Amino acid sequence: MGVDKSTAQMVVKKLMTADQYKIASNTYDIFENHILAFLHRFYHQQELEFDLTPEIRAQIKPEFIKAATEFLNDLLKLLSEKDFEISEKEIFLVATHLANWEEV
Repeated sequence: MGVDKSTAQMVVKKLMTADQYKIASNTYDIFENHILAFLHRFYHQQELEFDLTPEIRAQIKPEFIKAATEFLNDLLKLLSEKDFEISEKEIFLVATHLANWEEV
């Protein structure tokens, strides 16, 4: 990973306590593990192995896609990353987490 795990965890926790990102407290560990896996893929330039079909895309509301994009952008900026591109699949996975917590 490009940053150590404790730094990544601290940044994730900082973002998740911000007013704009709400999650259920009992699912925080799952989300944190997902974000650590995202960072591992990001720093090792690995791609997710699934197809993002129109049917799958239609399952998540645009506001969750927007929130997930903002979250990942904020995360990478706080980790001092510059000139990065986040795959649509990664954004979709984070949006799925945010949408699930909205339903709780």
